[in-house]
Amino acid sequence: MQSLFSFQKEFNPYLEEVVTGLHLSSSKYPFIDELVKYGNALLLTGGKRLRPYVLELAFRDCEGRDRELCRQAGVALELFHHFALIQDDWMDASPTRHGMRATHTWLEEKMDAPYAAAEAVLLGDLYLACAHMLVHQVASKLPPPAQSLFLSAFQAMVTDVLYGQMLDRQTASRTEVTREEILEKTQLKTSRYTFVGPIKMGAALAGQDVGIFAEAYGVPLGIIFQLQDDLADQENALPDEGHTFLTLYGEKGRAEVESSIEHYRGQVLRALPTCPGDPQAWEGLMELVLTRGEA
Repeated sequence: MQSLFSFQKEFNPYLEEVVTGLHLSSSKYPFIDELVKYGNALLLTGGKRLRPYVLELAFRDCEGRDRELCRQAGVALELFHHFALIQDDWMDASPTRHGMRATHTWLEEKMDAPYAAAEAVLLGDLYLACAHMLVHQVASKLPPPAQSLFLSAFQAMVTDVLYGQMLDRQTASRTEVTREEILEKTQLKTSRYTFVGPIKMGAALAGQDVGIFAEAYGVPLGIIFQLQDDLADQENALPDEGHTFLTLYGEKGRAEVESSIEHYRGQVLRALPTCPGDPQAWEGLMELVLTRGEA
């Protein structure tokens, strides 16, 4: 199993090459040119590249051969992720991203906040359109059965993350939420977006349907990922953005979250025998999540 760090060293230059080749800047409209250049810099400056890493893990485990196609699909995932982060930062009023000003914050230095928000949303939409374009370019090179699997997996992932964000904003507007509501939005926003979707897409590129494994493995792993993220936010004294398991359980929050991590870890381990290839590779991904990238 290739380490995440090694993957990043290979993938980041490729990502930059493809993004530069999209020619999103416009010499006809200097403001758009400046905005796109900032958006590209934000995309290329940071990020774990976890979703393309998961996609490639599934692709390799299913003995896929066209790695160039896999890398193109990975770029599409990063463009979609960038779209989501730009708009998420505005919704959460987050001032920074990857050590830089968030897009809407950068824009507020140039225009009033409502206009800055609109421009940030539109920039996110531009990256979403590019993600769809790349996905369909990749799909056009696949045989019909794999093409259908690949496109269905991507569209389901997009729909799930948008539904999850809708639920997140709706529950954030209320004073009380249930554990089931938090679990549902976590599965949509994190599990299906970070693990289930990329696993299905990577396998589809290799001509395989691993839907049963992707669900059994990816859903609990995504919940662990989010629980770990909630604990990290608490340790770093970051403000809560909506309702989490920590806010739900109050003073017992940390103990309950740690207990839940062990519970879902058991579910992940039980799913390993159903993986398409090497169980050790998928166990390694779980350990990467549990150690927050330090494995």
